[in-house]
Amino acid sequence: MSDAPALHVHQHSLNTIILITSSEFKLTHDHAVGITQSDIETLASNWPSLETFTLACQPTELATPSTLTLLALLPFARHCSAIRSLGLFINASGTESSPLTSPSFARVGAAKHNIKRFKKLTTLSVGVSHIEDEGAVALFLSRLCPLGCEIECGVTSNSNLEDRPADLDDNDDFATGMMPAEFLREVNKRRTKWNEVQRLLPLLTRSRMEERELCSALVDEVEDLRVQNHILSEKGKGYMDGDGC
Repeated sequence: MSDAPALHVHQHSLNTIILITSSEFKLTHDHAVGITQSDIETLASNWPSLETFTLACQPTELATPSTLTLLALLPFARHCSAIRSLGLFINASGTESSPLTSPSFARVGAAKHNIKRFKKLTTLSVGVSHIEDEGAVALFLSRLCPLGCEIECGVTSNSNLEDRPADLDDNDDFATGMMPAEFLREVNKRRTKWNEVQRLLPLLTRSRMEERELCSALVDEVEDLRVQNHILSEKGKGYMDGDGC
């Protein structure tokens, strides 16, 4: 395990990142980056040309939870219309993010947080992000991700880790030589949940699309009925005024 200190984003470094004219930014680190929701808002709103953004989504130190929740995805969807690949280490569980996946959020939260769907996102990399309720997370992501968006999870930079058995003990040569067995077990646990999110996401996204089309059709039908009612009402007035046959 690395002894490198955790990274923290300061306003000066944030301004430096924003000044970069490239449409791509990638950072890898053994520890999670200390960045706030406000920092994400600032970064995304000032970088509309962003196409690829990866921010240390595969830390090897999991003791400290991410400072970001599912809310961190919203500014990128709102401001970065060209983004195709997004990688963040987030905490997709716990009391702070759970309101996003509750039934009440469907009625109030979507409007409050000004949720916009990603237009071109093809890959959402969550790395080793913490997750509890995969169904609730998939439901939330179905509001954001376009149909066909893939969820990448696990330690993809060291793909050989993905094929190791989950029942390694701390005396295993592989575990002691590269990664502790406890870390691998936790990564496998999280990967299993995110894979379930990937399985559910297209089903839920397609359902939302059909629901939106149905709602649109109902709105059109109501408008047609309103116009017809107005016409009949005007004709009725004409008859009452003695203009009818």
